[in-house]
Amino acid sequence: MGQGGLVVVPPGIPHAFGAAPGVSAELLVVLTPGVDRFDHFRPLGRIPQGLESHDSLMPHQERFDVHFLDASAWRSARHH
Repeated sequence: MGQGGLVVVPPGIPHAFGAAPGVSAELLVVLTPGVDRFDHFRPLGRIPQGLESHDSLMPHQERFDVHFLDASAWRSARHH
C-alpha cells in the first residue's frame, strides 16, 4: 500500500496491517456498521510504547468483534 491508498476489508476476512520495518505510517480506520470499538483502539497506541501488552486485548475479543489469529505468517511476510 502506498501513500494515499485505500484498503477495503469485507466482513469476516482475516487481515492485519502495519508499517514496513523502519517506516512510519498514519492510518485512518472507518468501520461500518458502527460498533463501539473506541476502547479497543485506545490500547493499540500504547502497545508499541510498552505501556500495554497485546495480551491485554485478548479478553475483549467478543465485546469488540475483533478476533486474533496466529500472526506468524503475517510477521514472516512483513519482513520480506
